Amino acid sequence: STLAEADFTVDSVYEILRSRAGIAPTRADCTLEATSAGVSIAPLLDLDPSSPVLVARQTAFDRTAAEIAHAARAEWFAVAGLTVGSERSLPALAETI
Repeated sequence: STLAEADFTVDSVYEILRSRAGIAPTRADCTLEATSAGVSIAPLLDLDPSSPVLVARQTAFDRTAAEIAHAARAEWFAVAGLTVGSERSLPALAETI
């Protein structure tokens, strides 16, 4: 079977890359940024643009230092209202941030 036929809701991206393509991550770079949702992220998370969010970006590399995966996600927290957050990991979000 091909990568296009993989069920990523069941198996991890890295396991599928390892078993079907022989590609294994050896390191990853991750950055975290506290920022406001802004006009590009806010609609994707159903937030006001001034809402605080924590944005995480991760890039995984194989043994040759080739980029094999990129992921981005944003989380929001409303401390005063004691809401502990909502996480969304969406293709549209990854393209936005």
